[in-house]
Amino acid sequence: PVEVCENIIDMLYSLTVVDRVEDSRALHRCALVCRAWRVRSQRNLFYSVVLHDLPALQKFSAVLDNAPHLCEYVYEVTLTGRTLYTTASPLSLLPVALYGKLPNLQEVTINRVREDDKSYPRTSESDTMKPLQYLPLHPRFAVYFSAFTTVSRLHIFDITFGHFSDMARMINSLPALRTLHCAGV
Repeated sequence: PVEVCENIIDMLYSLTVVDRVEDSRALHRCALVCRAWRVRSQRNLFYSVVLHDLPALQKFSAVLDNAPHLCEYVYEVTLTGRTLYTTASPLSLLPVALYGKLPNLQEVTINRVREDDKSYPRTSESDTMKPLQYLPLHPRFAVYFSAFTTVSRLHIFDITFGHFSDMARMINSLPALRTLHCAGV
């Protein structure tokens, strides 16, 4: 029965980031097996999306443009990596790239990986990407970020803002925000 297969597919979803890479490969394979497995596999794949850099954000946005039904499956977005403090920060473009695309988004996590963290893989760096001392946010960032009207949880880890007002505007821009978790800010 399909229900048994769906329960097995649901077991492939992992809460830990370490296991998520391997589990997502299995879910990708399940989505390609047959139509009966595709929807359940995609729901698990897109429930919690992790974006490591600007190319990942651009690719994710393109996937949502090409398959709009996937937009409804996204409930959590995590931005993590070493590129958050660069001129190519994915956070700067997140609200613009995903504007109006995530009607069920409930949680956003922003987690900077420090340069000395050896457990996190390095991504290729472009010559045009310049390092910065803080999180670069466009002055109109909060205006676009406010489009995420369903976000109720915001987690910020190991982030330095250019000004306290940048952080305040980010927090105030989320009308449904109920939980704020900050560490190392």
